[in-house]
Amino acid sequence: MNRTLNRIHILLIEDNIADQFLMQEILEKTTFPVKNLITAGTLTEGLKELNTKKVDLVFLDLSLPDSHGLETCKTITDNYYGTPVIVLTGLNDVHVGLEAISLGAADYIVKGTLDEFGMERAILYALQRNEAQKQMTKTMDMLRGYNQKLEQFAHIISHDLMSPIISIKASIQLYELEKKHNDLTQTAEEVMDEVYKGVDKLHLKLKSLVKTLVEQQTSGSKFDTIELSSFTRKVIQDMREIYNQPDIDIEVDLTDEQTISFVPDLMYSIMQNLLSNAIKYRSPKRTPKIKIWAESQEEYYCLNVEDNGIGIDMEANKNRLFGMFQRLHEDNTEIEGRGIGLHLVRNIVYSNGGKIDVKSTVDEGTTFIVCLPREPKF
Repeated sequence: MNRTLNRIHILLIEDNIADQFLMQEILEKTTFPVKNLITAGTLTEGLKELNTKKVDLVFLDLSLPDSHGLETCKTITDNYYGTPVIVLTGLNDVHVGLEAISLGAADYIVKGTLDEFGMERAILYALQRNEAQKQMTKTMDMLRGYNQKLEQFAHIISHDLMSPIISIKASIQLYELEKKHNDLTQTAEEVMDEVYKGVDKLHLKLKSLVKTLVEQQTSGSKFDTIELSSFTRKVIQDMREIYNQPDIDIEVDLTDEQTISFVPDLMYSIMQNLLSNAIKYRSPKRTPKIKIWAESQEEYYCLNVEDNGIGIDMEANKNRLFGMFQRLHEDNTEIEGRGIGLHLVRNIVYSNGGKIDVKSTVDEGTTFIVCLPREPKF
């Protein structure tokens, strides 16, 4: 007999004293001793035992002073998922036992027909089925995690790769415009040089994202120590080139002593999307200013990205802000976007144990606060 059975703690919820003694006698005749047999005469007492003591298995009578029928079983299976329940029925209640199984019970036993061999079989089956269900749940959770990461990276690739494509497109459009007006201040070679730079960035970004995706599917997320100041300045440099906005006032109040363990490509995507939003949604009434700083909390580094742009009506948009394909300024056709960026940022943050908040006032500006664990949680 598996020695783990020697350590099981059994809860018997049965109000009939004679049946309690009978169950105890049968258990004593089995080839394995029970570590602890707890008895309760009502469902209320049984729930109290489940809340306060270690219980590996429950034998449950469905006719109790304070609860009767399948609701008795449902109360336990709904609230104590993971604890196997064996239902005790009468000779004429076999169909009730089968219905109890459909509600989550591991097995049923007909009172008066049980011996030590049947008891062993029932306990073994219940424990093995419970373990199989736990493994299945674990596998399903893992698959859901993989699917979430695949979806996440599909959006990263489709969204982040647009930046170097925009840069390439801008270079070509500039050349075409100068050519049209016979004002070729840039030679074809210079334009091609900019195009090649954009293609190189596109290639490197694609390789990096694919590499990260492969690593996440094989050996888990590739976390690295990120120095926030130098990392942020690199993202800013890339964004200035992409949007051709060298004069935007961006203040970085960070030091390289401020570090965080995170996947670099995912951090890049977070920073790129938040900076992209701050630049795209700048106000025409004033010189755009962006400020980036970090606040240290006990478990998190909270990265703040503040702008003085057009702002967000939080009351009207609080339920749409992080939704997929939700554009908050649809009436402004001059602002490009597909409503993916903030949804992507939230998914990255949440899937890595972080949290995100936003403060905004219309025509004053917006601050995004991204809090990421100092050390990986998963």
